[in-house]
Amino acid sequence: MAGLLDTLTGLLGYLAGHSYRVVERLAGQASLFLLVLAVLIAAVVLVARWVARHPERVQAFADRQLSRPRVARLRAGQLAFLVRWLHPALGLSLTLTLLVLLAAGWAFAAVLEDVVARNELATWDQPVAGFVLAHREPWLTTVMRAVTELGSPTVLAPLIAVIGLAWWRRTGSWRPLALLTAAGLGAWLLAGGIKLLIDRQRPPAATDLAGHLTGYAFPSGHATTAMAVYGMLAALLAATPRWGRKVTAWAAALILALLVAASRVYLGAHWLTDVLGGLALGATWLFALLGLTRLYQPLLDRRRLRNERTTSPG
Repeated sequence: MAGLLDTLTGLLGYLAGHSYRVVERLAGQASLFLLVLAVLIAAVVLVARWVARHPERVQAFADRQLSRPRVARLRAGQLAFLVRWLHPALGLSLTLTLLVLLAAGWAFAAVLEDVVARNELATWDQPVAGFVLAHREPWLTTVMRAVTELGSPTVLAPLIAVIGLAWWRRTGSWRPLALLTAAGLGAWLLAGGIKLLIDRQRPPAATDLAGHLTGYAFPSGHATTAMAVYGMLAALLAATPRWGRKVTAWAAALILALLVAASRVYLGAHWLTDVLGGLALGATWLFALLGLTRLYQPLLDRRRLRNERTTSPG
């Protein structure tokens, strides 16, 4: 019996040591890449948790930004006219939407300028590509090939259809399907059009693990559509009075978009600035749509109310 126990103990010790070496070998070269990705995701999660737990501080910060002279002048001028014409409760949400839209547009313009001029951010493209190339592992490549599909039309198109139709069956509204379709299709068309204008080449084919690629590099279509579609889904899910649910929806959308962007760089399909530009472009299109929706919805409400009054008896 003692001999059997000794044998089992030795076998378990061998298996534990062997398993550790296997895990160490599998993590091996990929550990630094995973560490960078984990830090990014952890940062999003930590910020989201803080925001979810401190809504009053977030509100105070937003109030300070809205009281800045330039923003105050904007609210007192053109926005005030729109708000009075459309709906008095529209002011704050429309202002915040426009501020995020301007910030995202500025970020895209900044990345685009660096790509065209080949300076500042663009100087990081080659070092980052070299770093990723040196830290690839077969198992991680398999994972990243699956992750990258989350930003592809083959996944996003059915996802939009399923979510939109399910929403319609539950609420009777086609609005979610229309918004998700506009987000995905518009982002895809924008990215494709800008690619033709910029005419930037992709990374060398020798580094490509994403399969046969066609077209130009900037901006990343996967990153653009992922940010727009998952962001729009977050906006729809965030239409709730529960602050924590709002924050969770937006944080999840951002994490998904970041994962898709990271997968494109890892697989050699894009440079770093391609995905940064794609994320910024996707956010720009997303908040442009949200702004238009906030402007158009009061007009639809007015028309519906007018029709109800016209058709009502007496």
